[in-house]
Amino acid sequence: MKINLEDITDDGLHLSFDGTQDLLAKALAEVPPSEGVVIDPAIKGDLDLIKTGDNFALTGVIHAVMRLHCARCVKEFTTRTKVEMDLVVRQRTPETRPDDDALQTEASEILVEGPEVDLAEIVYQEILLEVPMQPLCSESCPGLCPLCGALKGSDECKCPGETAADPRWEALARLRQKMPP
Repeated sequence: MKINLEDITDDGLHLSFDGTQDLLAKALAEVPPSEGVVIDPAIKGDLDLIKTGDNFALTGVIHAVMRLHCARCVKEFTTRTKVEMDLVVRQRTPETRPDDDALQTEASEILVEGPEVDLAEIVYQEILLEVPMQPLCSESCPGLCPLCGALKGSDECKCPGETAADPRWEALARLRQKMPP
């Protein structure tokens, strides 16, 4: 979804997404997310692009649906995320040197070439920032049993509650038993 910045009036541009448009499909095709992450291209939310002097303020809230794999039990689960956007879109000028871009661009700034900005790409990048480093299907997920590989505490796992200690720690355990309390 490319927007020509020169066409934005002083009133700004308001965009609403009701979850029926495939807004992120092209961005997902160009840069697929990492393994185990599936982002639904149909998003919901509202965005405002408002001219502020030479720059543009991009604000709003986006709701996205992601399918992730649990870091403990490896089960696929669906989660919803809310992305609050408060960014500054800045056009690169001919006077801007390429080595100045990294120094002058803040984390909340988007530097664009030319008069167009791809809002789908910006939204997609912001959603990717919301993917947890270790996604969990639930906080109480017990994970997989290291002995049998089934979900801990499930009917498939017949292993004792306490797993055997790693034999490499036996010498340390014997030392600890010899120490006074």
